[in-house]
Amino acid sequence: MKLLWLFCLTCSILFLNIEAAIIIRLDLPNWILYHLKDFLCMPVVLGICLITVQWLKQDYNLKLGISPILVLTVFYSWYFEFFLPEIMNRYTADYIDVLMYFSSALSFYFFQHIHLGNKKAAGEGSF
Repeated sequence: MKLLWLFCLTCSILFLNIEAAIIIRLDLPNWILYHLKDFLCMPVVLGICLITVQWLKQDYNLKLGISPILVLTVFYSWYFEFFLPEIMNRYTADYIDVLMYFSSALSFYFFQHIHLGNKKAAGEGSF
């Protein structure tokens, strides 16, 4: 589980550093501004969701299953890459961003299940 939290924490720190660089007007490459931020999004969001579900259920061995991960990723992809570009000029539809959302969500899933593989026989569940 430590690897999962390290992954989520690293994504959060990178995201915050990019946002700070934008605020102080550092010139960043386009791939960082337009694609890396989208890759970092899902591990941060899914990490927050996992912590919240574990806290609400008071089960700190609980994992997020593939279904909630995919549903949330589909929602983020649809909302930010299809819905918002239709109603606001500030947003643009970019299929590479959808790929970034899904690749990072799958990374989250695999990091989470590296630990789950050892515990599954003990009957620990997923949400």
